[in-house]
Amino acid sequence: MKALVLGATGAVGRHIVESLIDNHEIQEIHVFVRRQVTYTSPKVTVHIVNFDEPREWAHLVTGDILFSAMGTNRKQAGSKEAQWTVDYTYQYEMARIAAQNGVKKYGLVS
Repeated sequence: MKALVLGATGAVGRHIVESLIDNHEIQEIHVFVRRQVTYTSPKVTVHIVNFDEPREWAHLVTGDILFSAMGTNRKQAGSKEAQWTVDYTYQYEMARIAAQNGVKKYGLVS
């Protein structure tokens, strides 16, 4: 199986990726992040993306399951609007693109 992960740089997302690495049913893990993250497993491919430009990365969103642990708080985001963009808009766009590209399962940690 091929798994996709949003929010892999956060505490929950890192645990999701580590669990997927240990799962023998998962052959590929593609993480979509805003900043560099390093995993030593050859199963992991890191995609640094600009979530404001889905046309640039939508073709990469293919697989069997999408896990999302992406999120922020108002202080981290800088404003209520920026928090909404991360917590809702980016989540929605990724889920929409994943469904359009044939990803059948979606797990959201909020």
